[in-house]
Amino acid sequence: MPIPCRWPGRTRTTTHQAPATASASPVAAPCSPATGARSVLTTNTTPSAPSTATAQVQRPSSQRLRSLGLTANFATNGDRAALEQQINLGRPVAVGWLHHGSVSAPSGGGHWSVVIGFTEAVAIHNDPNGEADLVAGGYTANTNGAGQHYSWKNWQPRWEADGNGTGWLLTCHP
Repeated sequence: MPIPCRWPGRTRTTTHQAPATASASPVAAPCSPATGARSVLTTNTTPSAPSTATAQVQRPSSQRLRSLGLTANFATNGDRAALEQQINLGRPVAVGWLHHGSVSAPSGGGHWSVVIGFTEAVAIHNDPNGEADLVAGGYTANTNGAGQHYSWKNWQPRWEADGNGTGWLLTCHP
């Protein structure tokens, strides 16, 4: 089922690729640590692209999720309050965000990390790519992504790129 994505000039498509040792069945959820799935943001370079793009998201397999003993919810309307609520319940949250381009104009190449905590000033991430350069885009030379402190000021515009309440998140609980 298509999920609206109001990122002008971009088509946000989530694809899943299971590791070589996994079966050919659909992957349980985007970027699931248990399955090794990953998501990709593609850029539509057609000059006449509509201002509203469409995301094609493969829905999680309920059978696979049950086999893991988990309930998962993927949403494209995440905001800081929802993220903090899940963290306060003791649940890490997978978040999809734009890691290229400057903070004032984040762009393609979507990326997933896991928020494990927060303070008033930062969201604490486990980022598989290492330390993001939130101001200029891309990544620093630091490849240790465990416990990265990303300021709300510079990370939140990359997560809620279409404005308040447009963040991609995957919540999961027993």
